[in-house]
Amino acid sequence: MLVAVLVTGCPKDPVDPCQLGFIGDKSAPPSIEVVYLYADGTVRPALEGGEAPLIEPPQGGRVIFAGIRARNVDACAATLSGALRDTQSNRVMLDQRTTNLVAQDGGSAGSTGDEASTFANVPVCPNQWSERDIFDLEYQLEITLTDRGGRRAMKSLKVRPFCSEPEASKLAECRCICKRGYVLGEPCGVDGGVADGGP
Repeated sequence: MLVAVLVTGCPKDPVDPCQLGFIGDKSAPPSIEVVYLYADGTVRPALEGGEAPLIEPPQGGRVIFAGIRARNVDACAATLSGALRDTQSNRVMLDQRTTNLVAQDGGSAGSTGDEASTFANVPVCPNQWSERDIFDLEYQLEITLTDRGGRRAMKSLKVRPFCSEPEASKLAECRCICKRGYVLGEPCGVDGGVADGGP
């Protein structure tokens, strides 16, 4: 009787929140396309040599929300990593996370504007890692997806990060904390003389 009580009193195993499974053709190599999340919630494709939006996340600073559209991968518990590389110094800022990809049109799976955690949140500002401004200069963005079966796809493209939030205060802060030589605690604002990006 005691055994029966103990067995019936145990909670059931939690249900896996990812039900999508494998997307595409298991006999084909995995492929990805890079996309960005913008401040207005839209998701737009990343282009070679194009702009990459710098956005203020809840924790502050500025990040590039870099996501993917993927095919021929397991959509559940995939590892997504994003890095911004200064090609002059070879220094890198990196974010890596495990995420469940979301079904997309056209038979793909990937990052969704409804959930920022499906994007690599590449932390690039405050700028204490690059000896150049982050904004309006060319950097290299590197995105890698590895599914739980070990299938891996990587994409690298040249990008020009830009301060994408048009409000005057956010634009001034972005150009201040993302400039070369920024010092933590330095005042930033429209009236702080940094709206033009500083030195």
